[in-house]
Amino acid sequence: MTVHQIARILPRKATSTDEAWTDDDFDRQSVGIMFKNLLLNTPSPTTIALKADWGSGKTTFLRRVEKSLEKTAAVVFIDLWRADSGGDPLAVIANEIANAIKDNRGQFATLKAHVGSFATLIADNAASVAACAISVSGFAAGLPPSTSILAATSAVSWFSAWNKEKKEAIDTLSQNLKKLAEIIQEKSEHPIVIVLDEFDRCRPDFAVQTLERIKHYFDTAGFTFVLAIDDSAVASAVSGHYGGKLDGEKYLRRFFDFEFRLPPPSTKAVALFAATRLLNFDGIDSSKASSVLTSYWRNGLYNLLPNDDNDQPELLIIALSAIFSDAMSLSVRDQLQATTLTFTLYRSKDAKNLIDAACLSFLCFARFGNLEKFRLFEAGDLDFQSLVGVFSGLARVNICIYSYFIEFGAALRMTHDEKSARITSLSKQGRTEEDGFRRLGGMNAQYCGFGGKDGEQNLRKCFFDLNRLV
Repeated sequence: MTVHQIARILPRKATSTDEAWTDDDFDRQSVGIMFKNLLLNTPSPTTIALKADWGSGKTTFLRRVEKSLEKTAAVVFIDLWRADSGGDPLAVIANEIANAIKDNRGQFATLKAHVGSFATLIADNAASVAACAISVSGFAAGLPPSTSILAATSAVSWFSAWNKEKKEAIDTLSQNLKKLAEIIQEKSEHPIVIVLDEFDRCRPDFAVQTLERIKHYFDTAGFTFVLAIDDSAVASAVSGHYGGKLDGEKYLRRFFDFEFRLPPPSTKAVALFAATRLLNFDGIDSSKASSVLTSYWRNGLYNLLPNDDNDQPELLIIALSAIFSDAMSLSVRDQLQATTLTFTLYRSKDAKNLIDAACLSFLCFARFGNLEKFRLFEAGDLDFQSLVGVFSGLARVNICIYSYFIEFGAALRMTHDEKSARITSLSKQGRTEEDGFRRLGGMNAQYCGFGGKDGEQNLRKCFFDLNRLV
């Protein structure tokens, strides 16, 4: 790639004029512009791996990129996992290209006069390739083969006829796809962009065959492929497919010309998404949630924690969502699920009167952050304070919140008199922000009725009784 081509890939200043990025909750517009420019300015053929962890928003990102390209390039978006029915990936891809032409999707509508005839042609070719795959699987199962090879009287002659038919079908399809790509490039100046989403969820054998089909039959000017993958999962699956004797990561690199790492959205962006899109606050205008939460993240969370002056538990749950996710290194999907679980439990009958919202939130997130340690806590083999200590990252992310929970856990094992003496002692030690959070943690453990020798047991019973409701 030349310096000028690289320069065209770099994004201009992000603007909101592109409708594809309206309500961009994860603030990925600038990355999307860069990726779009990469697709349009990289010489074809090329195959690009869009890498991100499972559940980090690859599909949403690619759908926005698809929309931003609809007036510029011909795009074919394929959910490969849903399309995996045991057939030939070549037939699957070709059939989706035919459907995109037939349905006049995006740039295909503009070029209909030039490429419209290919819809039926490629669909028929794809059906022939698929029929060959069905024929050989059917023969293996003792079912009748396709009509064109019924004359074969032995396994050897049957296979020879089947192989000849399959080769002819694939060659014809390959030639027509090449002609289509030539016309598209000539008329639009850009390649056909084929997005294979959910690649990392496919069966290993189907995934490997897909890569080989792309390499063998789309290695011609006019095709750009994008595969959405969790590279660690795919590499492991590929290695397992070959009996563990193959380095899956090195194998995958043979097929990709570029690897584009999609940066994860900030945990605050995900928390705000949960607040404004997924959950309905009680008496809180969701349109104002973003500015309210941003203010608390900037100025401290003390006033969100339960105390005599203020009690905003639902805002607190959302605010803690970002802090816990940072501390526990949760994926986007895990953060959303943990946040939703917290709200579901908190809004269940009597929960608001039974358990501290901050404590409930921590336990829900701990379930996703370290399931093994969470199960030990559930069984009574790990106390609350030790469970907090498992997530040492919490002290790095927010020492005040960490101190709150450490003291909350310590108070669970104290009698009322011991706790009162402890709070008095903390009050005398200092008046820093951290001291204030520590005192509040001890007091809230008592206010919730979890103080005394049975505090741990009462907390555990309360939380898991609520869990059994969902």
